[in-house]
Amino acid sequence: MTDDDPDPFQDAVDAATEAEGLDLSQLEENDVVDVETQHHLYTFILSDPARGAAEAMSNGEKIVEPMDAVVVGSLLGETTVRMGWILIGYSLEVAIVEGKTFHLSPTKRIAVNGVTVLPRAGATAN
Repeated sequence: MTDDDPDPFQDAVDAATEAEGLDLSQLEENDVVDVETQHHLYTFILSDPARGAAEAMSNGEKIVEPMDAVVVGSLLGETTVRMGWILIGYSLEVAIVEGKTFHLSPTKRIAVNGVTVLPRAGATAN
């Protein structure tokens, strides 16, 4: 590969770095994060924001009752994750304590403690 050849992985990393997102490590214990995807609403009550540990619940089929989970981060591709971040327009990886991992549909909206923080007013989500 030469300097002029496109690098799809680096392009994905660059795009994710510029994407609107929420760094969970900046939040506090017991903060409530709502993540609206293309299909469902997921709610995470953070118990350890630095690790992404939370009680998870949703109106969807993947999480049907409150359960312990870890918000791993947003997927930049099939296997690369921006750890601890929820990014607008990207799928979110959530690990359930029972050993299952879910990839949610792309994130459209993020709210913290009932207040929409992303996308910012006037911005459009993918």
